[in-house]
Amino acid sequence: MTNNNETPNATHNKIPTEFETERLILKVLDETYGAEVLRFYENNARVFEPVEPPRAPGFYSTGYQTRVLLFEKKEFQAERFLRLYMFQKEYPKQIIGSICFNQIRQDTFHSCILGYKQDSCFCRKGFMEEALSYCLNDLLPNNYSLHRVEATVLPSNKRSVRLLDKLGFEEIGLIPDYVYIDGGWKDHLLYSKILSSTKC
Repeated sequence: MTNNNETPNATHNKIPTEFETERLILKVLDETYGAEVLRFYENNARVFEPVEPPRAPGFYSTGYQTRVLLFEKKEFQAERFLRLYMFQKEYPKQIIGSICFNQIRQDTFHSCILGYKQDSCFCRKGFMEEALSYCLNDLLPNNYSLHRVEATVLPSNKRSVRLLDKLGFEEIGLIPDYVYIDGGWKDHLLYSKILSSTKC
């Protein structure tokens, strides 16, 4: 992995908005990228929708995605949320995936919740493992005071289960009726990874 690109952040916090791995650029996007994010979701609607909560009205519009990006930028500035969009260095204008660290708590819990998704055309190339390995081993320890990262996954999503195993996550157990997706309440497996011995 290469060192992160220390591009000065235009926001109020000191955390960079762009990072690099061997093959990827990971970026916090602002509201000017609404059209690109919309294209990412439109291209993968058939893959994402069955495993995610129902879409809000207007989700598939540039205006909606622009508002989401603006909200996420404010949450990033407050160090409560981090979403990184993935780009190949060879093709730096096409989004191929995203990684989200939500509910970042740097208080007593020092924890966050991980989510991720990838363009179906770029699966089985090791991009997500490369990006997440960098985030868990470099980005988070160097920029946030976090002890634990949690993730949930559908038991049927064997590819994601294998990825979490490879990244060193431990299966904690099954959460019944965890999220309403695809027309019903779905059980999820809870995973956890300890990053450090951060003290409160």
